[in-house]
Amino acid sequence: MEYRYSTVVDPSTYETHGLCDGIPLRCHESPELEEIETLRCQEDWRRWVGPLGFYKGGLGPRWNFMAITVPECLPERLGVLGYANELAFLHDDVTDVADYGDLHNDDLKAAFEQAASTGHIEGSASGKRAIQAHIANEMMSIHKQHAITTLEAWAKFAELGSGRQHTTHFKTEDEYIKYRMIDIGTMFWYGMVTFGMGISIPEHELEMCHRLADTAYLNLGLTNDLYSWQKEYETAVAMDRDYVANIIGVIMEERNISEAEAKEVCREKIKKTIVDFRKIVDDTKARDDVSLDTKRYLEGLLYSLSGNLVWSIDCPRYHPWSSYNERQLDWMKNGIPKSPPKVNGNATANGNGVHHAPKESLANGTLNGHDRIHAPAVNGNGASHTSSIKGSTGGNGVTHSPVSNGSAVVNSALSMEIDTDLVNVFARKEYKSINGFKMHEGDNHPSNGQTKLNGNVTSWKVPGDVQTKVIQAPYDYISSLPSKGVRDHAIDALNVWCRVPAAKLDLIKLITNMLHNTSLMLDDLEDGSHLRRGRSSTHTIFGAGQTVNAANYHVIRALEEVQKFGDAESIVIFIEELKSLYVGQSLDLYWTNNAICPSVDEYFQMVENKTGGLFRLFGRLMSLHSSHPVKADLTGFLNQFGRYFQTRDDYQNLTSPEYTKQKGFCEDLDEGKFSLPLIHLMHSAPSNLVVRNIWTQRLVNNKASPAHKQTILELMKENGSLQFTMDALDVLHAKVEKSISDLEARFGVENFQLRLILEMLRKA
Repeated sequence: MEYRYSTVVDPSTYETHGLCDGIPLRCHESPELEEIETLRCQEDWRRWVGPLGFYKGGLGPRWNFMAITVPECLPERLGVLGYANELAFLHDDVTDVADYGDLHNDDLKAAFEQAASTGHIEGSASGKRAIQAHIANEMMSIHKQHAITTLEAWAKFAELGSGRQHTTHFKTEDEYIKYRMIDIGTMFWYGMVTFGMGISIPEHELEMCHRLADTAYLNLGLTNDLYSWQKEYETAVAMDRDYVANIIGVIMEERNISEAEAKEVCREKIKKTIVDFRKIVDDTKARDDVSLDTKRYLEGLLYSLSGNLVWSIDCPRYHPWSSYNERQLDWMKNGIPKSPPKVNGNATANGNGVHHAPKESLANGTLNGHDRIHAPAVNGNGASHTSSIKGSTGGNGVTHSPVSNGSAVVNSALSMEIDTDLVNVFARKEYKSINGFKMHEGDNHPSNGQTKLNGNVTSWKVPGDVQTKVIQAPYDYISSLPSKGVRDHAIDALNVWCRVPAAKLDLIKLITNMLHNTSLMLDDLEDGSHLRRGRSSTHTIFGAGQTVNAANYHVIRALEEVQKFGDAESIVIFIEELKSLYVGQSLDLYWTNNAICPSVDEYFQMVENKTGGLFRLFGRLMSLHSSHPVKADLTGFLNQFGRYFQTRDDYQNLTSPEYTKQKGFCEDLDEGKFSLPLIHLMHSAPSNLVVRNIWTQRLVNNKASPAHKQTILELMKENGSLQFTMDALDVLHAKVEKSISDLEARFGVENFQLRLILEMLRKA
């Protein structure tokens, strides 16, 4: 087989654990094509389906999944395959944890069947179908027949495999392997390789082709089980399952041996499949009765084996210690490039109609690192990624995604700021809330009355009670606004230590979200803020009276939820920390309304009440209801975390372009809030009449003019107030890290999730 788009990787630069002797590793020459579309898929999932957070898919610090498993992928096809593969990882995680996983599989199957037969996907106003429609349209635009073959194969995979038996307790290795050969995605990977490499297997060779490839797919399944064992085990524990559908668990039970011994048995099986499949490929190459494309397919699978192994050994998806490389982190934080490298221009076609892009087009691609695209994503032609999905066109010619209900979808850039989690294994119920997302218009999933917004349980509607709609409306509005979900993330991360039972953890999240959203409603009203997360504040829509009434109602609703714990201590904690929230807000309002500048110590006392109160609330409830034998006081850590969180917010409010977009330019100065930078400025320049008079004028006019805000900002820079705040952040960050280390030592468990939250906050 001719190798045009990949190179052999020096074997001294990667690890195989001795499981892939005789098969080199090849890597695609343009892995960034996959990276861009992988990140775009994640952003589209956030926008159209639900939250992600700690989810990790196909990217890796050195090796991206598709770049080394289909290294000879045609360059113009690598992007859409990276996008499709990321959807497969997301779908895999959803069906692993969802109560109605088969519904998701059935929907996936139906959508791909429609795409293959009609070229369209009906009902694509739902999130997942919008993503599938994008994949189908992209593939069809590249090569219709190859796309149809691939979509049909994917529909077959969704029908037979895709985790449909992930809760089955297999008793024997043979029984499990028969299942695994289907579930590993034989048909899915067949579609990926054939479409990616532009391969057309003759109809009369299909059965033989699949039979010859069986050994390769057994290898892929065993390798996946070996390296994903820990991730799947943790998921099973979090889901209260007593069994893991993984060859390691089957071997342990059937042979009555340890985990280490079972892994060694698995390794020996993997080694045997390598030897066997190498022989199959060599024997097939020598045959005259087998088509060139079947030979190319089998040889392509060879590199899928080595690529899958090397990726599995150090990928972030299976290993919490693994992170992303500098380019990936840059794109995650600042946004992916506006357009991928140009691979279709001046492409040539071979006799099969397969387009090959010249390598020069890759070298001349527009990857300058500055041309960023923020949501909604656009493709290389400048067209919206939703443009191929059925939508409505306004009078101005702008096509609106049906997902957005007729309005343009506007989102933040792909960033390192934390969204609500999908794939933290300890966020069990949050996974299950995926069942609340619509797959079709009119679909009704089993529901207990909870309203799921942005993937979180955020409110409770009394079914059929029309009278509550009015009082519910302001709360539902604030809950629907985009959120970073830091508190939910923190709860999930702390549960690594606390091990709060799933039902109680859901209750803690619900209570926390209720109080957080009510505090936002009241804060915006009391501060006179007209923007919240880039949208109109609640009181500007519903009025002050309705907003206050709805907020108070949901404080009572939160108390009702606390009563469900069934103990007096939970109520005591709730009341104590709720009082702290109000006390903290009272100090903030008093200083603002009377233009009284507090000391730094007074400021942090206020922060520990206003910001830290909610962190302490869920932390104390988690400690109280922890099932972990080790007990530890989380209060000190949460106080430090609250200080860091608020100080960071103060700094970002004055310096972050994203905050300007979401809340307006230096909004804290408009509101008259005494943030840490302003407190430093006031105390470091007490005789500065410019500062004092601007602040007096702000009090008179109830806002600061843009020119006055710019003057204050310049004075902060001149007097070192911004640098003082940055230095304070470094000190607070170190204290939070120290607290985490102390708690890790106390519990005997490293908390990667919590450290990731802290790191993301620091880099955002």
